[in-house]
Amino acid sequence: MKFPPYLSFSTYEGSIIWRFLDGVSTAVSSRMLRGSRPGEENLTFLLCELLDEGLTGSHVLEYPLATAKADLEKSDAGITVEVEFQTHEHQRWVEAKYSGADLGISFVMDHPLLGYSRRGVLVQAKRLFGSGPSGEFSIYSDYKYYDEKQAAFLQEIEAKIWCL
Repeated sequence: MKFPPYLSFSTYEGSIIWRFLDGVSTAVSSRMLRGSRPGEENLTFLLCELLDEGLTGSHVLEYPLATAKADLEKSDAGITVEVEFQTHEHQRWVEAKYSGADLGISFVMDHPLLGYSRRGVLVQAKRLFGSGPSGEFSIYSDYKYYDEKQAAFLQEIEAKIWCL
């Protein structure tokens, strides 16, 4: 994963944030493999809970946000970087009319040398379908419901954001 150029932090700090996000990804993926297969809305809800600072503690993650924040305090540069994640689930009408996204994620960073930064990302969750006779998920899993109209809308939003 490559972080956008406007988010500046050391490789050490980036590896901590990446490790947390990788643990969130693993938790969502493992949910797809066990029990009944959740729908898109359920996955969006789960992703919000796993990422949001106020809710992530109610889940067991391989590398929880609290541990990541503690590790950031131990930065090898002797600089404490504060990070915060907030999620905002979008109602269907907001998604359809304004954002084109299931949720928005705010990433807040307070770096003693680089200053305060708050950036957001819009996330459109899509459900993958397992492949092969067992229906297992892999790198070859299918996404069967590509929507050209939705893709065009997301590209419009992207163009507007980058013009700001």
